[in-house]
Amino acid sequence: MQALSSKNNNMRIADFESFEKCPTLLIEKSCNHVRIKEKNFYTGLKHVSLPHEPSKVKSTKKAIKEFSYKSQRNCKFMFDAASRDMSTAICLTYPLELRDSLGGRQVKKHFKAFILAYLRKFGLKGRFIWVLEFQTNGNPHFHVVTDCKADIKTQREFVAARWYKIVGSGLEKHFNAGTSCNYVKSQAGVASYMASYLKKADQKQVPENFHNVGRFWGGSRNAFEVEKEIREYDDSRQGVACARQSMRLMRRYKSAKLRELSRQTGKRFKLPKPGGGFVVWSGRSAFEQLSEWQNRESGVPF
Repeated sequence: MQALSSKNNNMRIADFESFEKCPTLLIEKSCNHVRIKEKNFYTGLKHVSLPHEPSKVKSTKKAIKEFSYKSQRNCKFMFDAASRDMSTAICLTYPLELRDSLGGRQVKKHFKAFILAYLRKFGLKGRFIWVLEFQTNGNPHFHVVTDCKADIKTQREFVAARWYKIVGSGLEKHFNAGTSCNYVKSQAGVASYMASYLKKADQKQVPENFHNVGRFWGGSRNAFEVEKEIREYDDSRQGVACARQSMRLMRRYKSAKLRELSRQTGKRFKLPKPGGGFVVWSGRSAFEQLSEWQNRESGVPF
């Protein structure tokens, strides 16, 4: 048994120098931002297991209890990708009288019923994004942005009547003031408009009596127009080195921006060491210019 274990250990050491898949850079671009992810950058084992090793069990999804920092960053990037051609901003609220009886599953059920009715009325292929927040009194409310171009008065009347009917509060004040619906003033400001709600940390705190909060943001499948570029390299350590070298100019650009921000704010911002990727906020134009220059100078297109 000891000899078998030693043989398997030798196999594992030898296999550790090989890559199961090619090192890959996944580059995602929204309207203004660039997100770079590293995949298969580390050597892997070729499924050699020892008898005493426990079997791997897939982890299950955990219940969402807060609007995490990671989710905020992803939301900011994805909303920027969904900002094209958005034209209508909607707010859906609940009356104070229903505060203690509301829960996450119930309000998401209300929202799903509303958005399906809205799409049936104004176009089933419409694009939309949404954010869930909590008012200072603990009441939940939704901010929604759609690409609907219908007459705003017609939209207001439908939104008010349909949301009142779905919630079923029976309160006249909820029918009169439970919703708002307006045209988006500026296409360039859509992403900023939605991202502004991410900064309201106090409105992301889930009240104690509100259970099963679920996701804080989302949208239709056709809303998020992310441009993707895949760059694959040789499945070796040299391939990993080439991949990271191709990102060196972009990392230097972001480091310079972080140093500039540190001087302006007095806070220390530092780019993490290579590994896992990074995001360049408002850096798409710089990324494309640097890539074009690097391709031209090196003569090797990526």
